[in-house]
Amino acid sequence: MKISIITPSLNQGKFIEETIKSVVSQQGDFELEYIIIDGQSIDNSIEIIDKYAKKYPFIKWVSEKDDGQAQAINKGFKMASGDIINWLCADDLLLPGCLQKVCSFFGKNKDARVVFGHGEFIDESGNVFRYFKSREFSRPELIKRWSCVNQKFNLSQPSVFVKKEILGDIGFIDENNRFCMDYEWHLRINKKYNFYFIGGLLSQSRYHKDCKSVKFRDEQYKESILASKKFWNENYFYYASSYLCYLPYIFAGKIFRKLRILFFQ
Repeated sequence: MKISIITPSLNQGKFIEETIKSVVSQQGDFELEYIIIDGQSIDNSIEIIDKYAKKYPFIKWVSEKDDGQAQAINKGFKMASGDIINWLCADDLLLPGCLQKVCSFFGKNKDARVVFGHGEFIDESGNVFRYFKSREFSRPELIKRWSCVNQKFNLSQPSVFVKKEILGDIGFIDENNRFCMDYEWHLRINKKYNFYFIGGLLSQSRYHKDCKSVKFRDEQYKESILASKKFWNENYFYYASSYLCYLPYIFAGKIFRKLRILFFQ
């Protein structure tokens, strides 16, 4: 079984070497293909990528202008030749044994098209500050994934692996999305396919002052809700009323973030 990992990158020289190491160090009974799509970085990223590409023949990479992260991911998906695909941002990490767990699960569960596991949040220095616990979930729970109210499951993008054949069935990442391309894609996939829960800890997502989830949190919330809204026709009254109940939490969150900037930064 062959696994293709895609890393979109732009000026991530501070983190990308650690990301690359987390991929090339994976061991197990699988073939690895690692594709790095660089958007013409002007820092030391190219030097780092080239160094590892010369050492590992399964690394493919390009550095050229693109229209953002989603387009870079799709470009990597089109280059991929693996049976299983996922993308790993240039500041995130795969944990040891991740790909072997994924490969073994797919091998034992022939009906599975999507698998996922737990994740962790790490800070700029790599310190774990939150365990991103997951579990099996229902379709309505995924459609309400944007809500933090009574949310009892998490879906960490680097810990979600899919069969490449899904691209021909469901389609690629929506390149109009800047902040929640993974969520919108997962919603489309889950309309037809179940997500199988592995149960292991697979990846780490890095949160730091320059990552999109921190810099554009309000925009991410808005885009996530709009992505979710595309599927509210499955039970419109339920999702619309859930959103109305969530509005006070959105307002409170904005006030909290402004106070935090005023008093703590």
